[in-house]
Amino acid sequence: YGILPKLSEKIQKIMDDQRSSALRLYSSYIKHSCLPKQEAQEQDETESLPISSLKLNNIEAVPTTFLGRLAAARIPAIARSEYYRMSGHSDDFASFSEMCDTVKPNLNMDLDAMPACEMKDHQLRDMPLNAYASDFFRHGSLTRLIKENGLTSAKAWYLLKQWSYLLK
Repeated sequence: YGILPKLSEKIQKIMDDQRSSALRLYSSYIKHSCLPKQEAQEQDETESLPISSLKLNNIEAVPTTFLGRLAAARIPAIARSEYYRMSGHSDDFASFSEMCDTVKPNLNMDLDAMPACEMKDHQLRDMPLNAYASDFFRHGSLTRLIKENGLTSAKAWYLLKQWSYLLK
């Protein structure tokens, strides 16, 4: 399917600067507005590990256990999930996708609502972007768009509708 060519260095720098600025703004918003320290402590009481569903509110009680040692080593953070804090992550996020995937469960952040286009995957590798929008505006054929870009008709409609909202 159609892949967009790499952006020029100048445009890439502008995109990176905008993404960094927006990421700092959202991180600050989460830390200072969404979860004041008192509320963060209350949320810790109900948070649990993903697979075992082990409640994390009393893990400091037995410091000689494995979980007690993890709790002692965790990084202080307000917005980051307890699970990620115990693995050494603070509230410094490298990308919007990392932020959405690792904040406390009660935040329910949606990557599609973030004001940035992630051009890297979760491992921060360059990710090719599908050229569906430029292809469609170039030739105007929905059938060709679906065939050449490997989209379903529903996905093509949804993506073009999103572009139409963006352009308004």
